[in-house]
Amino acid sequence: VITAEGGGSGSGFVIREGGLILTNNHVVENAVSVSVTLKDGTELRAEVLGRDPSTDVALLRIETRSIPPVELGDSDRVRIGEQAIVIGSPFGFDQSLTAGYISALGRTLRSGDGYGTEIDNVIQTDAAVNPGNSGGPLLNSEGEVIGITTAIFSTGGGFQGIGLAVPINTARAVADEIIARGYVRRAFLGIAGLDLTPQLAKRLDLPVDEGILVQLVHDGSAAAEADIRSGDQEIESPIGPIVLGGDVLVAINGKSVSSMAEANRLVQSLEIGERITLEISRAGMRITVTGTLGEQPRPD
Repeated sequence: VITAEGGGSGSGFVIREGGLILTNNHVVENAVSVSVTLKDGTELRAEVLGRDPSTDVALLRIETRSIPPVELGDSDRVRIGEQAIVIGSPFGFDQSLTAGYISALGRTLRSGDGYGTEIDNVIQTDAAVNPGNSGGPLLNSEGEVIGITTAIFSTGGGFQGIGLAVPINTARAVADEIIARGYVRRAFLGIAGLDLTPQLAKRLDLPVDEGILVQLVHDGSAAAEADIRSGDQEIESPIGPIVLGGDVLVAINGKSVSSMAEANRLVQSLEIGERITLEISRAGMRITVTGTLGEQPRPD
């Protein structure tokens, strides 16, 4: 992968005839050009058909019809304790295989979409995952792909027994949408916000215990139509800059929300064009406003 800042590498796997390859969005998101090296050393130029930062999935295409696709499994059937196999190119060591077990299911992982979206149903494994494995397959003992290796949890940058994979059922649905229209359509509220805990709300002297302190409102969004307001008083804090003075979103369609991830799950369960009711706290008063959900901006 060639970017404006240099180069990088990751892994991927063919999912359909015609050279369609799944990998991670973060492997190719800043790419100026992408090439794929096959097992026999053949290097081919790849086209990025589409990316979905909200699930960290990307779909590529290479000009070849001679590569058989992998067998895709059903990630909903995965169970803790089953064997897990990771294949990829960690640190540039091509075609490396590590093995372990499925150590947990149902994890959440913050995506890189910039909207606070979390990837749900993430699979955790103790099979070794290292830089360069990103985008490669996580397989079961039958050789079926059950996930896309996407991240590790580490306090020191190296593998410490916790590897994470996007479930293949999620990735397959994303790939289908990219093939159909080139991108994934999602309903969009149009705010960036700070998740409030009771402790943080008290420290910021806010009149609520939980909710989302609005930091930014996107022009033309449902939030903008509903006159949701961000603040204008920026302060420094141990967690970074915080903008004070804005609305606090406390409920969507009557359901309480305490995090951006929670709000995004609610919004993305709705349809584009659907009316949405938002309950906010503004200057100590509870206000109910409405807007019409638009479409989440497409990645560049």
